[in-house]
Amino acid sequence: MTWDELATATPAQIDRLSKDIAKHCREADLDAAFSRYPGAHNRTTVVWNGVSDETRARNCLAAVANENFIQPYLSRVLETGWSQEKFRSGVIAQMRGILRVPFDPAALVERMGKGIAIVDDSLPDWRVSGAVGNSEIFRIVGERREEIDRFTKGLLACEQLKLVHDSLHTLQVFGSGWLEEPDPADWPPAETLAVYAGRCRVSMDAARASTVIEPAILEELAKSSRVIERAQADLASADRTVLTSAVASLRAELIVRQPLIDQAMFALCSALPFKELGELFAEAARASPDQFELETAAMSTGLLCEKLRSCMMAHGLWQSVDEKMYALEEMFGDGDMLSLDDIAGIDKQWEPCNRMLPLLLPDAQESSSSFGVFKAAYFFLFMAVDKASNGDHVAAAEAPRLLSDLSKAFLQLRRATRRSFFDADKELKGVIERLATLSPAMTSLRNRIPMIWRSMYVSPV
Repeated sequence: MTWDELATATPAQIDRLSKDIAKHCREADLDAAFSRYPGAHNRTTVVWNGVSDETRARNCLAAVANENFIQPYLSRVLETGWSQEKFRSGVIAQMRGILRVPFDPAALVERMGKGIAIVDDSLPDWRVSGAVGNSEIFRIVGERREEIDRFTKGLLACEQLKLVHDSLHTLQVFGSGWLEEPDPADWPPAETLAVYAGRCRVSMDAARASTVIEPAILEELAKSSRVIERAQADLASADRTVLTSAVASLRAELIVRQPLIDQAMFALCSALPFKELGELFAEAARASPDQFELETAAMSTGLLCEKLRSCMMAHGLWQSVDEKMYALEEMFGDGDMLSLDDIAGIDKQWEPCNRMLPLLLPDAQESSSSFGVFKAAYFFLFMAVDKASNGDHVAAAEAPRLLSDLSKAFLQLRRATRRSFFDADKELKGVIERLATLSPAMTSLRNRIPMIWRSMYVSPV
């Protein structure tokens, strides 16, 4: 696994990307991306001042492309404009590899673990008088002690939030018999749904005991836990009105909390100091030339960063699609015949999905998937409505049947997207869990360096 396996860009792609970046990003965004990507360029090494925004963006992309780091750089630029749906869809359409980083996280974590062990073994035991060790590596680790601490705490917070998101996602997928079925008469026994709701509360209450999650997120988890507790109690009611209200409140929590937690995880993953950790390994390799595995650990740290970002961005896009699915659910309702007047509202929610789903689905599945079926049904209905508006009576008579076809296609699409979201969720969880196995070794490494390390350091020169 090397950097060469990441996507490159043609001059035409760079030209289109430059236009998109100039339209949606600021100078500060390009500068910030330089500070976080793994290459050597910055605003002083490219023609920056006195040029148009588009030319500046093109200069940056051309420079990082020569290093073979255009994909890592673009992913950092994309982070700054992630909330702009058209921008992120446009960039990823030009470079789909951002969502498809091929690296094996297990192998990368193993190489990082070996690097941590080598660095740890190279440190002198400062508690023992006259202990022998590599004083330069002592300095290198000391200078990055705060970054190591930030990495372990950020990773722990991300892991805790992922457990909450997983419990909500499990409620969404395995609770679909209640949450997606409008008629309580068709619901399975509510006791099972109460079990899934209880698991959400357990994960939320565990996260609320955290000392590393932002207070604002903890407050949101506390609110959600209280809502779910009330709903869990009401699920035991024999009163259909109370039962319906409880299910509706759980559904509302999914709509609100899942995106919120996804955004918090996205911010945490983006802020993890992979670059500084990679620099630690690289400097340690120069201070201990015979330990070639440190160079491997340095590269593996950078590659693992790209894998995590890739999974996090794919997860974020699926989360956005899921939000639109909820909005479309409200429009399609319980499957009763829609009014043709609703087409404009459906189009508003469908348009972003129509941009995002082709980026997320494997190419071979696009034409035969439920996405393709829905897209075709939507197209035929749109054409019929257009013809009917111009006086075509045959098209007008056909439109209600096409609208019914669209409703059925939506049910298939909803099921398929939530299954795919669940798969993306598992992949992200796998990367985070692998990374979390490094936390004990990293904490031990940080503890090997006292806070007053500078007063203890003796230069070898």
